[in-house]
Amino acid sequence: MNLLSAVMALLGCGSGSKKIAAGQAAYGPFEIRWEVESSRSGAWFNNGGDFNARQYTSYFSVYHNGKLVEVSTENGNVERFWQALFLKDAGRPAVMVGMHSMHLITEENGLPKVIPLHEQKGDFATYQWLDGENGQPGASQRVYLGDDSKHDRFLSGGRYLMVNKEVVLDLKTLKIYPFEASNHKRVTELDGYSAYNSPVIGLSPGGTQLLMIADRKKQDNIMQFEYALVAIDFLKNKAYAVPFNRTETRFLSIWDADQEWVQRYFEWKKNEAGRDQLVKRTLKELPYWLGRFDDHQITGKVYQYILTPAKKSMLDAYLNFLTKRYEVTDVNRRESPQFDTESIDLKINGVQLMLYYQAKEQTVSLSGNNDGLLEPFGRDFNTELSKGNYQEHFGKLD
Repeated sequence: MNLLSAVMALLGCGSGSKKIAAGQAAYGPFEIRWEVESSRSGAWFNNGGDFNARQYTSYFSVYHNGKLVEVSTENGNVERFWQALFLKDAGRPAVMVGMHSMHLITEENGLPKVIPLHEQKGDFATYQWLDGENGQPGASQRVYLGDDSKHDRFLSGGRYLMVNKEVVLDLKTLKIYPFEASNHKRVTELDGYSAYNSPVIGLSPGGTQLLMIADRKKQDNIMQFEYALVAIDFLKNKAYAVPFNRTETRFLSIWDADQEWVQRYFEWKKNEAGRDQLVKRTLKELPYWLGRFDDHQITGKVYQYILTPAKKSMLDAYLNFLTKRYEVTDVNRRESPQFDTESIDLKINGVQLMLYYQAKEQTVSLSGNNDGLLEPFGRDFNTELSKGNYQEHFGKLD
């Protein structure tokens, strides 16, 4: 063994891989076969992990009447994939395969037919039912290099399957509908609003318009953004934007944009042509502001309670609430006028915490490294907020 080979072997790069499992599933004239390979992960070298740690990878192949099906790409024919799934609800036997690009394999005149769904080079492929959960979008699934062999090979649950956020496959007809969400042409049509990287958060009652969150920079302050819901008719590849005010919709971040939020602040009506049209609801009263909890990325425990958009008066209002409700001791205030912030170190029922006000972010937060012990102090304040108390200490979102 030469020096280079010895180093490669020591670092786990020359260990190779071996097949440790195999399986198959059949549907109509098609069969999906897979192999699971084990190889050294390299964790010891990369991040201090176990020198002998293994990683497991499944590779899928498709056979038609016992004959291997190959997919032609610009880099040559491909016969092994990271993912392969039978489309159980399709109008005829069909298999979806892919790595970065996704392809559809069907049968025509007794022979396999390969149809590109969406081809790309770099990004991970994704697929998502648009009408999978009570007629609304389900969770987006990612195609990645790993072991997926234990999952069901049959994909079902809806009619419209979105692939790579670029096309929609109609399972009933196997027709493919490309659509545009954030290219230059679409952004221009939507008056500057771009839905780049937004999840799909809703579907129209007619099942043809998908909803995404879009934003654009404000003309008077490019450091701030304006937001809109974008409805894209994927059958016609047409779109329109419905701008909304963040304060009126209690919209703090894109993570607020789920189906419940859409239903609360927007509604579908029929336009003059009888088509579904998304409009913003006119509410007599807005919901009360509530505080939010943040979980620690590692422990999963609540480590922060945040009130936003908060005025500075909220700092003392919340402190007074805590003082009246709990045993508050060891209070130490520090103000930083140059940064327009103020912090208060304190103990609540013996738990060391910090109250912090930040003017730029319009936040008052309670935080501490305490394995979730602060959660009751935020939950009890939310109970008061839900009654309409302390609402005068909230501001407006830019």
